[in-house]
Amino acid sequence: MIDQQKGSYYVPESSGSTDGPNRTQSGKAAISKAPGAGIYRSAPDKPPKEYPDMEMKFGQSNSKKIKYINYDGVKKTIHVVSSDPNILNVKTPTLQVDGYNSEYIRLRFVAPKTPGKYTVTIEIRPDGDSIPEEILKFPITSS
Repeated sequence: MIDQQKGSYYVPESSGSTDGPNRTQSGKAAISKAPGAGIYRSAPDKPPKEYPDMEMKFGQSNSKKIKYINYDGVKKTIHVVSSDPNILNVKTPTLQVDGYNSEYIRLRFVAPKTPGKYTVTIEIRPDGDSIPEEILKFPITSS
């Protein structure tokens, strides 16, 4: 569940829901790996959330915090993983979020040493779940 300045939206739980990820015949979630971009769900109903392009100069760093809202009535432990920790460092890799409460995911971006365009992702996973609940993409232009 992500809340930005523009508003918030609800993300349904994948367990026990017919809106969850595509399943293979063995019952396991169907996922695919894109080179250098982390693991993406193959479910067409939940594409990764893309943020606006960030322009950074060599040596520059930026911090950002993103509000995570737990709309479920139970306490949830979430893990936040970066596809490239050298560019996007997650300052709060594990969060405990009580039911109907929120916490902030704190991120630190460091400009890559080589100029170019980069896309870094973070995956937000509930404790013990191999399928991300949410995937966030951050395009970065380094000069």
